[in-house]
Amino acid sequence: MVHSKEESELFIKELEKEFKITVKPATYFLGLEIERQENSINICEQAFVKKLLQRFNFHDCKPVSTPMTKLDAHDSEHNRNSSFPYREAVGALMYLMVCTRPNLAYNISVLSRTLDCSSNQDIVRLKRILRYIIGSSSLGIRYTANGSRELSCYSDADFGGCNKTGHGSRSDVRRRGSVNK
Repeated sequence: MVHSKEESELFIKELEKEFKITVKPATYFLGLEIERQENSINICEQAFVKKLLQRFNFHDCKPVSTPMTKLDAHDSEHNRNSSFPYREAVGALMYLMVCTRPNLAYNISVLSRTLDCSSNQDIVRLKRILRYIIGSSSLGIRYTANGSRELSCYSDADFGGCNKTGHGSRSDVRRRGSVNK
């Protein structure tokens, strides 16, 4: 680990002996688009979203304002004849969720329940999420520097919310620093 600016510069010089090194603020890293402002860093994945939508042939679809509607209790159809790559699409959305879109976590968890036996209704739900990210591709995460060391915790639960199984869902968020309002 580098502890001082001098050690950092020495480390970079050693690397430059073996590799071509460019030292500058990151603007793009592993698909993450990084924008620095005075007291914040914004991270989004617009280019990844564009590729994802093109991969699943959804780049020209009409956007929707919500990623999911109320789940239907009577979804008993498990045999599907669709050739839609359900697992691949859920995996791609999961990558998006983990990196910059935690707002999709619940929706992806619902889709992940049926990876082995997805129904036509599951595919409809997945396609709705794809239509949602068309209109929200610029959303991401903003990290702000405000000096606060306050620990904030938020939680939510839906007891018995699944009409099929009666299982509930629970989620929580923990963060250090103040919340921007």
